Amino acid sequence: NQQVSKYLFNSYSVSEKLPHNFIDDLFKDSRGFIWVATGGGGLVRFDGYEFLTLSVNSAPISLKSNYVRKVCEDGFNRLWVASNMGIDVINLRTMQKISLFSEKETEKSIENSGAQSVIKDRNGSIWILTVEKIHKIDFDKKGNIYRLTSSKNNSSTAHAFSTIHEIDNNILVGDRGAVYIASVSQNGDLVFKLLNETLDFGEAVFISSLLKKDNILWIGVD
Repeated sequence: NQQVSKYLFNSYSVSEKLPHNFIDDLFKDSRGFIWVATGGGGLVRFDGYEFLTLSVNSAPISLKSNYVRKVCEDGFNRLWVASNMGIDVINLRTMQKISLFSEKETEKSIENSGAQSVIKDRNGSIWILTVEKIHKIDFDKKGNIYRLTSSKNNSSTAHAFSTIHEIDNNILVGDRGAVYIASVSQNGDLVFKLLNETLDFGEAVFISSLLKKDNILWIGVD
């Protein structure tokens, strides 16, 4: 295939010193490093030649968990690491772990609660997805958190968030087998609107991924 032949393929596994063969996410940061999120081996930085592994036992950077699900970079050269034990933030300029959250109980709860995903939107805000809640974090010009907006629990039906993506300048989330648009209302609440009635597949369906290509929305389910 002529199109495929334009690419050079290499395979990396534990034989090449990758700490784990279960990969949950791949991310390229602003400096060109590839970050590999593994399901049991921690977070790996690849410079094209060598692997640098960050884990619960690594130093000077130690992670909350070796089960890393998603990573993204914010507008201040900081890597946000989402794992089953919470959020780690790494300053990519100094390669030091930092804490952006205050000692408030609500912020500490976000930092230390298991996260499914983390993304940066077009405005530079960070969105953190857990099974039961979604959090939107806005920063001031210095990169400090100045506003935190969290979804509220529905008394009648609990959320079961499964994925989050930005598509067409909208934040789309999967929740209990349906696709919703997440936004902040005028009174500051995080609200959800069903994208389309046909995109409610029932609570038994787990939506794992969303992608738009050529005006077609692709929905991955388990």
